[in-house]
Amino acid sequence: MIGVTQANTTHKLPTTNATRSINDGCSIPSPQYGTACSCPQRQAPLPRSSELPFPYTPENNGRMKAWLLNRYASLTFNTCPHRLLPCMGGPPVEIHFDPAATPKACHTPANVPLHWQQRVYEDLLHDEALGVIERVPYGEPLTWCHRMVITRKHDGSPRRTVDLSPLNKFCQWETFASESPFHLARRILKGTWKTVTDAWNGYHSVTLCESDRNLTTFITPFGLWHYTVHHKAFCPQVMATIAALMLSWLSTSARSDASMTRSTIIAI
Repeated sequence: MIGVTQANTTHKLPTTNATRSINDGCSIPSPQYGTACSCPQRQAPLPRSSELPFPYTPENNGRMKAWLLNRYASLTFNTCPHRLLPCMGGPPVEIHFDPAATPKACHTPANVPLHWQQRVYEDLLHDEALGVIERVPYGEPLTWCHRMVITRKHDGSPRRTVDLSPLNKFCQWETFASESPFHLARRILKGTWKTVTDAWNGYHSVTLCESDRNLTTFITPFGLWHYTVHHKAFCPQVMATIAALMLSWLSTSARSDASMTRSTIIAI
């Protein structure tokens, strides 16, 4: 005979970060867009601290984590989808293309499967609330207009893409040279501490020149939008600008050498 006992456990409220991971980055369950939530407003980046409030030793790793989470709670670690994203400093990204190019405009949206339509529409509102995209005003004539294309992710959810290939083939490349990541990594000394981070909406932190936003207009079954910030679907020519901005920021920190690939930064 098998007996089953139930242990007396005390249920603790989830931490702020755990709650946000459940609620798509927000502190409360799925509020309506445009309504207020209790998440902190995003602030301007804080100045770099000249010294830590405690010695930087392995024994203080826990204190370091708590200090970073608290200091940047309303900045880096604020993933609420209802707050406008802050943008990096520096000039906005410009899209350079052949002025003799013939504009291509799609006036018919691609079909979205019925079981994905609500999710796709909510994702569009999500990015609009973040300030990544904005609706095209009524009465504005179209020159370039691309199609939104929905594909399937590995988990079965929809992935929103925009087919910018008609524009990309007329774009002119920028050039920015940096040291090979392999050679840079070879110069890292033995026993060096390594930090691995991931930029949340990193591309979306770079402003797109206002005069070029109409070039990114895309059509959906729910209306027209265009981008206000950089997007990874843009042609590779703008990657030079992104690399220059990121590495110029790193050059102002304590790191003396850096290199950047498409999605990786190595800093010494």
